[in-house]
Amino acid sequence: MFAELNAISEAEKYSYAAKLARESGITVSDEEVQNEFQRHLNLGGIERSEESFIKIVSDNFGLSKSEYERMLYLSLLKSKVEIDIDSTANQIANQVEKLLSENGNDYKAVAEQLGDKISYQETGGLVDSKNIDGGRASEAMKLEPGESSGKFISMSGDGYYFVKLINKTDSQVNFVSIRVP
Repeated sequence: MFAELNAISEAEKYSYAAKLARESGITVSDEEVQNEFQRHLNLGGIERSEESFIKIVSDNFGLSKSEYERMLYLSLLKSKVEIDIDSTANQIANQVEKLLSENGNDYKAVAEQLGDKISYQETGGLVDSKNIDGGRASEAMKLEPGESSGKFISMSGDGYYFVKLINKTDSQVNFVSIRVP
């Protein structure tokens, strides 16, 4: 019974997000859905064929490829709406951007200044660039040591991220990050 109630609740959330998206002009492109699908194919650094991935999705969740893509579309849309309407997160993210630009991208100083409004994390060493971490490792991989990413939306929909690359190899990265929930 609880599973059915949870499913109804999730369906209501997606329906409400779709309504707010229409009202605000928020969209998700086919390209964004396909990029997310490709990201799912390679989660955890494991490269899967589309055929094997869809078989896993079908066997475990009973979904076809088009149903899975619809689920990705709704998830991306809901994340965009959540980010758009969360004025507190937007204000804090703008404050993080301002503070980072004023202090030479000193993430630890910003974390100390903003306290529990944000979360600060250090990898503490090299991690796989395909790490499942909301997109931080893959974003850090695009940078040169000492560079900062600027604000980006988490792939997991849990807020804004900022990353600063410490160092990297061909397949691993070491970085610090700030998350604005």
